[in-house]
Order: sequence, then C-alpha cells, then structure tokens
Amino acid sequence: MRSLFLLASLSLGCANGTAGTSTPGEIAATGKTLVTVNGNPITQGMVDAMIEQMPERMRQQLEMTGQMGQLQEQLVIGELLYREALKRNLHKEPAIQTTIALATRSAMAQSLMETVIKERTTDEKVNGYYEDHKVQYARPQVKASHILVKEEALVKEIKTKLDGGDDFSALAKAHSVDPGSKNDGGSLGWFKKADMVGPFAEAAFAADKGVVTAPIQTRFGWHIIKVDDKREEIPLDEVREEIEGAIGQELAQAYIEEIKTGATIVEAKTAPAPKTAEAAEPKADDAKK
Repeated sequence: MRSLFLLASLSLGCANGTAGTSTPGEIAATGKTLVTVNGNPITQGMVDAMIEQMPERMRQQLEMTGQMGQLQEQLVIGELLYREALKRNLHKEPAIQTTIALATRSAMAQSLMETVIKERTTDEKVNGYYEDHKVQYARPQVKASHILVKEEALVKEIKTKLDGGDDFSALAKAHSVDPGSKNDGGSLGWFKKADMVGPFAEAAFAADKGVVTAPIQTRFGWHIIKVDDKREEIPLDEVREEIEGAIGQELAQAYIEEIKTGATIVEAKTAPAPKTAEAAEPKADDAKK
C-alpha cells in the first residue's frame, strides 16, 4: 500500500509553481498550506488534486483502510524527490523529455475522450440502452430486514413480541447477532435469491411485501425476516453508472473512427532494398545451365 501512495504522489509532481511553466512537474500551490518542505508549500489543493487523479477503486480502498491521511506524507516525499531530480537536471535529458512528452499527450488524449464521451452520453442514449437490455436487468429482488439469534427459545420470544406490535428495528438492534445489519435495524437492502442461503432465500421470496416470516433456521442460526419491498427488475438509477460505462466504450470507439475518417493518413512507401553484387551476377554453376 505504501508503494501505491508513493507512485501516486510522484505522478502528481508537487511543487510551488504555476501550471504550464517551462519546468515540467510544477503545479499551482492552491488552498490552505498543510506543511512546507524546504520552503515549498504542500497545500490542501495538492492533496485534493492527488485524490482526484486516483482510480475510484484505489480511492475507496484508501478510505476503507483509513489511510487517506497518509497522502500528505507521500506528497512530502514526492516534493523532496522532485526537487532533487531538478537539481540534477534530469528533466533536460532527452529520454526524460520524451517520457514527459508522451505522458502529456496521453493526459490530453484521455481528457479529450472523457470530454467527448460526457458530451455525447445523453439521457436518451442511457434510456435506450436500458430498454434494449431489459432482460439483463430483469432480476427479481427482495428488500428485507432480519433478526438473527442463536437460540430457538429466544427467536420464539422475539416473534411473540413482534406479533404483539413491538418495533422490528428496535428488536433487531437489541438482539440480532448479525454485526453487518443490527445497527441498521436489521436492514439487508436489496438482494437476489442467489445472494442468500437456501432456506432464508426461499422464505424471503415466498413472502409478500410487509410480511414478517415465522422463524427460519439456517447454518447461521435462527432468523426472523421482514419483507420491506419486492421488485422484478433493477431500476435505471441503480445501473446508470454501469450503463454509462458501456455507452462510453462505444462512443470512444466511434469517435476514434470518426476522427480517423476525417484525417489524411499517408503511410510512407518503403523503397525496395538494392541488389547486392553477389545477387546481381550469376554464379558460375548457374551460367552453365
């Protein structure tokens, strides 16, 4: 994970400067100054820029592991290494200049593609894709809550209280041993039948909306299930991001073909290799034939 941070910080190229100056890697030091390194500020704007450059999965991973705060340390390391590289004039070496130029072209091309895709991803396209792939999103689902306990006697006692009008959410918080749902009143959110163990899934999908089931036993213990809602397909809003990703790939390919078609692309003709003296003169054995 530490090397992951370091790569991200180095790719950002932190420095006190203005974007677009002659020295590569300089960026504007915007926002509140968090720390200075040999007089050069590391700012909140730099941290924010670093986070924005991260892939979504990497960002989520850092948030889940509580390591977002370490980004400042990695920016400090990046600043030190960047300044040392400048002292050695590494940015003036032809190989490094080529690397920087290729990275710049790649960043600009990526930005262009993202801009074009955003412009062309309309609600009409998203809705059309959703309708054309309705079979893909036709997945019966149940939204349910449950109370999980280990003892049969306790589950029967809880069921009696529920039948008497006690609050399901409050009982889940008080008695459920499922750490993932008890603090949310037992809520499991939406799930497919295949997501749950057999007896639990069968009971949840067989029950009508609003029903609280009789106690169900699985290998985890005893459950009482409350069916909060049911649906036969996933709504567009929940798969919009997925659809936009699929449409984006199609739009990107179409745009590339579009600009290629409108361009004049001429391949240089390769001249035939000159014949060698040995190839031009017949061999003695050949002349006798």
